[in-house]
Amino acid sequence: MLRGLLPPAVCETARLAFLREVWPARRAYFKRHASGRYERNVYTEHGHMKYPIMNLQDIGGRRFRAFRQHALELLTHPHVRQLMQQLFGEPARLVHTMYFDGNQATWAHRDGDYLDASAAGQMIGVWIAAEDIHPDAGRFYLVPGSHRSPSAPSMIRNLTNAPTDRYIAVNNVPIVLHEDSHTLAGVLKATIKSDYPLVYSMLRALR
Repeated sequence: MLRGLLPPAVCETARLAFLREVWPARRAYFKRHASGRYERNVYTEHGHMKYPIMNLQDIGGRRFRAFRQHALELLTHPHVRQLMQQLFGEPARLVHTMYFDGNQATWAHRDGDYLDASAAGQMIGVWIAAEDIHPDAGRFYLVPGSHRSPSAPSMIRNLTNAPTDRYIAVNNVPIVLHEDSHTLAGVLKATIKSDYPLVYSMLRALR
């Protein structure tokens, strides 16, 4: 756990972009980590976005451009890149991203139990608090040595088999694209989901 790794201004810029663009977007569709499907925002009783957004790099269109850019700049900040270089001994690439707003009340777990590389233990998860979190909102804690216990292979989703020719670069860090956002059809689909949610709703109803 590293305190103060990132400049507060970088975190605040990404957080404010989320509040301006994503949080008020009640009709837009985002891919959700919990279901793996494109769904609209659902809010908790305290007004937070309930379900985290998955793979920010795949968000298309103009409507959420600032959020996408600033969030990826946060995740690929030079301080993070340098830390990954030290841990890996080589440049890292960003494969899977998530953005949380509300507390998921998740039980004690390891990311490696659900997401890992083809060679188990070769993926590193980075959790960044973009704002100060009150202790009553739920604690983040570490269990020393827990990373050494074996995982159940059947639970692990292999994320390193994503195509290596589909990526963008932010802060000189390759970021894998999971959707077809490198093709014209993929760009159109991503734009409809974000900028024209009513059209996307009608297309889904026609399936």
